[in-house]
Amino acid sequence: MNNYFNRFTINGLFGDRIIDIDLKSKSKILIGENGMGKTTILNIIYFTISKKFHRLKKLNFQSLDIVFFDGSEYHIDQDDLRYTDTDESYEVPNHVVSEIASLLSPYDLDKISQLLENEGPLSRIIMSAPVRRVREKLPYSGRMVYTALKSICGTDLDNKNIQDLSKKIDSIFSNVTILYFPTFRRIEEDLLNLGFDENKVRIAERDSRLVQFGMRDVVGRFESIQKEINILSSRGLSQISSEILSQLVRGIPSIDEGAYSRISPDDIEIILARVGDAISQQDKDKILQVVTEKKSYGEDDKYLIYFLDKLVQIYDKQRFIDTSIEKFVKVCNQYLKESNKGIVYEASEVEFYLVNLKTEYRVKLNDLLDKLSSGEKQIVSLFSRIYLSTRQKFIVLFDEPELSLSIFWQQKLLPDIIDSGNCELLISVTHSPFIFDNELASSSIGLEAYTTYIGE
Repeated sequence: MNNYFNRFTINGLFGDRIIDIDLKSKSKILIGENGMGKTTILNIIYFTISKKFHRLKKLNFQSLDIVFFDGSEYHIDQDDLRYTDTDESYEVPNHVVSEIASLLSPYDLDKISQLLENEGPLSRIIMSAPVRRVREKLPYSGRMVYTALKSICGTDLDNKNIQDLSKKIDSIFSNVTILYFPTFRRIEEDLLNLGFDENKVRIAERDSRLVQFGMRDVVGRFESIQKEINILSSRGLSQISSEILSQLVRGIPSIDEGAYSRISPDDIEIILARVGDAISQQDKDKILQVVTEKKSYGEDDKYLIYFLDKLVQIYDKQRFIDTSIEKFVKVCNQYLKESNKGIVYEASEVEFYLVNLKTEYRVKLNDLLDKLSSGEKQIVSLFSRIYLSTRQKFIVLFDEPELSLSIFWQQKLLPDIIDSGNCELLISVTHSPFIFDNELASSSIGLEAYTTYIGE
């Protein structure tokens, strides 16, 4: 069971069918051939739970019925999504709304929606890049464009069904991040259809719903980890210094029994490396020598034990990060080993290396990310997002994950996402039998089992 959905029903999809999906489990894989509407179904689910209601307007269905995990039921139809204008003092003709809407891409609408939802000032919204482009082409005032945008993006929808559903989504999905992985091929098609130059398509900057397999994000994630560890180390050392000064004033510290067993040479080496120049290398070497050579500690070692135990406590506050990194490295290496590659993480340096398994030659991973194959980039980018986001939980929507992946990789991919421990709900659509040729077979079902054709 998951803590989000019970059922999700799409009535009148393409005008001729009802899709009634049981979503009680933590994973659901929908299987179907091309042309069955798999991507449209995934889009409808995504646009609904991310409250991108302006996107739903353009999809071919009649209504939605959603039953959440707590049994609460919500219904919306296309009439609920129509353009409305609650600002009675300033009405905008429908043809003006349509003109403005025709000039905005889905990416533009998402960006404007975020500004409107955050209640940004009128001047900031009017001066945003997509709105400036609209005003350059159309002879309408800033106030008129602003009011039209509220209508287009659905932020002025006074329909009670939409308002109630929006509040419910806020309450249920407030502590989870929604990730949508569309197919790379489909991303390119969508962008070209929007009029973007084929040679200038940059996925990350065109559509905020898309999680691209780009290496820039991976580098940024590695740098964030390094920064967080450095901050925790520096903060911990500063705390130790003040505590030791206080303890010296009070006299010989009392040592609890567990302190002796907590001191590990490996842990001490890592934390000493991470505190940088705050402790001289000579002192670090002496501390490590004492810890490594000491078989037992006596009464005279109380201050040493006290200090070492404090160092271990610093590392304990970082250990969850290292654990996530170790899991990330382990899962990536299951894929990379096929090309005699592997990732090595040096905890003391807080650095990732890419190693040649045959020659053992290694180089910093950041320097070689762009040299990975497209499939390897997908794997490293995907797992860095899910495994290394230590304080986030995710709902993952995945469209045809089999593309660009070998059969072996297809069999492992979705189970490895689940095994991250950070995936609260996984919904995927596929036509490859290898995607569910694993422990997720029981969560996989043909789309036709959820499909009823109207008039049958």
